[in-house]
Amino acid sequence: MQEKINFCAIICEFNPFHNGHKHLINTAKKMTGLPVLCLMSGNFCQRATPTILEKKTRAQHAIDAGADVVFQLPTVFSIGSAETFAKGAIHILSKLPVSHIIFGSECGDINLLNQLKNSLIELEKTNIISQNIKNGENYKSIIISCLEKRNKSLSNLLKKPNNVLAVEYLKALEQTKIIPLTIKREDNHLLAIATKNYASSTAIRESIKNNELNSMLQHIPSNVLEDLKQAKNTNNIKEHLFFSAKLTTKEQLKNCPSVSEGLENRIFNAIQKSNSYDELIEQTKTKRYTRTRIKRILLENFFKINKSDQTDFLNNIPITQLLARKPDLHFDGFFEKEITLILKKSDYIKHSNNSILKIDNIADILYQR
Repeated sequence: MQEKINFCAIICEFNPFHNGHKHLINTAKKMTGLPVLCLMSGNFCQRATPTILEKKTRAQHAIDAGADVVFQLPTVFSIGSAETFAKGAIHILSKLPVSHIIFGSECGDINLLNQLKNSLIELEKTNIISQNIKNGENYKSIIISCLEKRNKSLSNLLKKPNNVLAVEYLKALEQTKIIPLTIKREDNHLLAIATKNYASSTAIRESIKNNELNSMLQHIPSNVLEDLKQAKNTNNIKEHLFFSAKLTTKEQLKNCPSVSEGLENRIFNAIQKSNSYDELIEQTKTKRYTRTRIKRILLENFFKINKSDQTDFLNNIPITQLLARKPDLHFDGFFEKEITLILKKSDYIKHSNNSILKIDNIADILYQR
């Protein structure tokens, strides 16, 4: 029997995998001395778009780069808001033999991130946020504005997306014993160009879109580069999502987790006027309602994820699928807590009625369209 081991976890998308991700895996091992467990989005990611490569291919890229095992973050969480994404991931990791978690952030300072987390928790105890949302303001703008009056340097941290996600991890970790670590991101998450040392996944995807993948040679492992030459074309997926939207009702839209404040009316009206997925997004988005949020709602609608689902899933025994592992890694120590692991085909068949697995299955079928 294999001696029980702990892991350092990385919550990830690897969309696609690049040298910055390899650096994160190496750093996790150096900082903790532990093997690395990755919890990775499946075929749809937090931007509410299909991933550029299929999930098992991306998982194998992580193993090739030094990770020890990769499990799937279920679709119901992987396409969610930063809060949902983080809560779902930590819910799963808290039931696995994970003692540490490491993530990238723009500030690279765990103490600052904890200060920001505590400030946000205090702010959320007030009614300031709900009052301003009723007045038509964007959630992120509200909290930045409120924090600026209390601590401007902390509010500036919220203007960077990985800091925001890091804070959501810290909030979700509060009820666990998992130790958080962070390293400073050396790429620019939002820039579609590479920095001197690293290129973000955004930059790599943009290079593929512009047929300039060769400009990224120094930033991508060679095996990933070969797979990216057959990157996923997502146009068919857009057509399926648009067709599904055309068939939906206003009540179904209202029940999607990312819909609030009567947004279902705006989306429903735009559906009637639009002739394509892209046109629908443009007809609906505003400064308050981002493209990503609209895309997320269209996915939730297609997968029939409703408001009660995500809450229920977070209160149930978590489930996750094995995507890839090192050949010498066994799972004797994984079953000490209540979690359902899908390690082989027979496990999948046994739990085929599980609601989370059903959504993952629909997502995988849609991805192949």
